[in-house]
Amino acid sequence: MSGARRALIVANDEYSDPGLAALLAPNQDAIGLADVLGDENIGGFDVQVRRNANVQELRLSIEDFFVDAARDDLLLLHFSGHGLKSPSGELYLSASDTRPDRLASTGLSAEYVSRLMLETRAQRVVLFLDCCYGGAFPRGMVVRGTADAAVGEAFLRQERAGSDRGRVVVTASSAIEYAFEGRDMVPDTNLSPSVFTAAVINGLATGDADLDGDGWIGVRELFDYVADQVRKTTPHQTPHIWIFGAQGDVRMARVRASQVVATPVPAVLVEAMNSPLAGARFGVVHELRERLLGEDLGQALTACQMLHTLAEDDSRQVSRAAEALLAEARPHVTAPLVDFGSIDLSTWSEKVELALNGPPVACAVTAVPSVPWLRLEVRDRVLSAQVFGDAAGRLAGIGTLTAPAGETTIEVQVSVEVPDAVRATQPMPISSLRPSGALVWPPRVKDIEANAVAPRRASASPTAFPAFEILQRLAPWRRRLVARLIDAALNYVIAVTCGYLIYLILDPLLADGTALMPVVIFGLCFVCEFMLLKVRGQSTGKMLTRIKVVEIGAPPASGLSNLAAFQRTLPLVAPVLLMDAFGSAFSYVLMWLYWIAVLLWARWDKPLGRSLLDKAAGTIVVTIPAARKPRADHA
Repeated sequence: MSGARRALIVANDEYSDPGLAALLAPNQDAIGLADVLGDENIGGFDVQVRRNANVQELRLSIEDFFVDAARDDLLLLHFSGHGLKSPSGELYLSASDTRPDRLASTGLSAEYVSRLMLETRAQRVVLFLDCCYGGAFPRGMVVRGTADAAVGEAFLRQERAGSDRGRVVVTASSAIEYAFEGRDMVPDTNLSPSVFTAAVINGLATGDADLDGDGWIGVRELFDYVADQVRKTTPHQTPHIWIFGAQGDVRMARVRASQVVATPVPAVLVEAMNSPLAGARFGVVHELRERLLGEDLGQALTACQMLHTLAEDDSRQVSRAAEALLAEARPHVTAPLVDFGSIDLSTWSEKVELALNGPPVACAVTAVPSVPWLRLEVRDRVLSAQVFGDAAGRLAGIGTLTAPAGETTIEVQVSVEVPDAVRATQPMPISSLRPSGALVWPPRVKDIEANAVAPRRASASPTAFPAFEILQRLAPWRRRLVARLIDAALNYVIAVTCGYLIYLILDPLLADGTALMPVVIFGLCFVCEFMLLKVRGQSTGKMLTRIKVVEIGAPPASGLSNLAAFQRTLPLVAPVLLMDAFGSAFSYVLMWLYWIAVLLWARWDKPLGRSLLDKAAGTIVVTIPAARKPRADHA
């Protein structure tokens, strides 16, 4: 039976009425149960959680949950909170605004829930009640659901359900809300689910509730496991189960393939498999067929192990029969080749779903992709595949489906294209990177940085991006460091020379001629750097290392504009003015640390490798390609 698997988890731990004690466990119940039920490899439920809702919100949420169901759906309602009884013995579930003295108007009647369960179109409904009462027994405990809860009576109407309609009610008669230490009542500071719900979560998550080892956890199996675990924890709690009209067990969850445990087959089959007679071993292959293709995954796993052994038999008749039977139990997909067509770079494709064909053991598979850009998921006999545009060009990968009977592969192909926004058909100068009508600075820098990300990722692929050839010409930071060291050496010569001249000329005329030294050196360095950038876009060091400062939005053959040259030069030479402010030696250390930080910023700036000077002036530094010498043709 197919259909949606939907779960509604109601958790109430805070109450406006002082007569209802706050609870610790319901919120943790909801978190833990939602995780395990929503896990696609376990419960596969579409989970909704309502926490501390008032009674009207609770009524509406529960009614929507049941009314909107389809015939083939499996519905699971879990309630964690206080349970109360009216003077007449009717059961009420508490909401955040429930008043114990006004249950008819402020409580959620169990009769209301029972009626919705009866009227829903869904054929399978499971209700878990982990509800508590305020009485304490023994001292130091808050109990959840006493033996006189009358839950069964509240839901007796479910017996009217037809034989094809399964209704199951599971309740915890009591659960410890406070940790009991000696004769004291100590609040449990380690927040965890209640005893009852903790056992439910553990049984589903670990697969331990699969008592018959068939790979599925039914409601009856889960109840037997939970009841046993609860009794081990506290003798004061006995869970109860009521089943109305259900045929067979309602499958609650699936055990992970790695958790399925092989179960023994009759000893006569083991003896026949070890028989020296080939005819006896051949008969074992035939006997294993029913177990291999059946619903019991534990038996199917044992059959797989035996058939793998028989496939190595020295009798060709036995080995061929075993191989053929294993091939029948391997997973098969509807399309072994999946072509996703074309997707854009750095985007996910739509999911493609492929049906998994074969017996139940064939669907206990592990899907492993051969490439990182392929995502595979298996759920309810459906294999979902999705690809990511990791690099431009034609990509191909393989997904391997491993089952107990063997492996099956699928081939995946996709064409990754560059979006039109970043595509071009020929090299473009930096000036053409400026959007039409955009301001020269600063919007253009944001545009070029945004557009540069995708092409740089794909630059190593066979399909190049000539439109972003400029990115291939960005000057390496090491070459820029060499250029700056050359400039620093020249500036040092200028500073020493100027200092000596100032000392000779101005010192006799002024009381302290050396005080003007920083100003004069600053002026000379500023004028030299400014003029070189304005005229050529290059300092002396950049000329020698064949790199150039280019203003984004201006032709690369020209120098910088007055504004860009000023914005780039001023932050560079300004520290010279402070060269004697903190003492000569310390000032020089600060200047050099400042220059190193300004330059090395380009080492980590992505994608344009711009220093702080470039960011201030709206520039980038590129290499100058060597001029190609004309080649003479020889006859």
